[in-house]
Amino acid sequence: MFVLWSEQEYDDKYILFIKETLDEIKDAFSDFCQQRNINAQLTEESLERIDGYSKDRDFYYSNIENVDINKKIYIFKFHEEGEGGSYHNEYYFELSNSKEELLETAGEFFVNESSETADEDIEEMLDNLSKYGQYQIPHGETYCCSLEIFEFV
Repeated sequence: MFVLWSEQEYDDKYILFIKETLDEIKDAFSDFCQQRNINAQLTEESLERIDGYSKDRDFYYSNIENVDINKKIYIFKFHEEGEGGSYHNEYYFELSNSKEELLETAGEFFVNESSETADEDIEEMLDNLSKYGQYQIPHGETYCCSLEIFEFV
């Protein structure tokens, strides 16, 4: 499965298209650029971290293995943002067909970034994230952090 993404948001998305083949990604990219009158190149790059302050206007594709395009695709997004004028604004992404797998990933991020990691804190986060798809870490170690799990549409 292939993913087309950008460090700039388009239509409130960083992950723009998910297709089965690279040719389908290239076609979707070409149509996307024509519709917006964009002249850009497509480059292969791993989708892990996006810098929210980046001025990068390029487009990238990644081959995401172990995700079946014929099943529901869930995206985990972790947003880490500095407070008080800090220049830190990063997004981390993971894709899966299993929401439960992404909840495990969310638990790992939570334990690494929250100053309150008792079992009840973890359970509260997982419960909220599972029910509502979003959770803001109230006591971050360094930055303001939010977690989100949603189905790619």
